[in-house]
Amino acid sequence: MPIAGLCRFCVSGRTLRTVREASLVIPEQQRAVLEAMAGA
Repeated sequence: MPIAGLCRFCVSGRTLRTVREASLVIPEQQRAVLEAMAGA
């Protein structure tokens, strides 16, 4: 999956934190990408 289209919040891990804090359910593929970018 190309990462060029991700926003700076996704790359910084902010989106993943928001998803976790709000207990939102997102598709596994999207979660995997957010986790990978937050750990990069």
